[in-house]
Amino acid sequence: MSWHSILVFPPAAVLVALTPGANNLLALSNGMRSGSRAAVGGLLGRLAAFAVLLTLAVAGLEALLAASRVAFEVVRWLGVGYLVYLGIRTIVRPGLMLGAAGLLATAKAPS
Repeated sequence: MSWHSILVFPPAAVLVALTPGANNLLALSNGMRSGSRAAVGGLLGRLAAFAVLLTLAVAGLEALLAASRVAFEVVRWLGVGYLVYLGIRTIVRPGLMLGAAGLLATAKAPS
């Protein structure tokens, strides 16, 4: 990545992250359902994950994945495995259910 790209990419990525989308709707939903602490906690977690992704992109992970089909397949199947794990955990975990609005809600009443 050129120095120009390194200087332009982070602000552009932050701008894209701030646009309305799934993450912002999730923060709004968490805030309405569980209060501002839950919304801020989720926001900080998403920002931490975004910082890791941004660092990996600037460090050249994209170039590595483009150059190595094996590395791409390893990262892809690790992602598949993680999503399968999350799906199984969501189905098996007894304290969670899918609400009428399609949002994940706790089975017990809020206190």
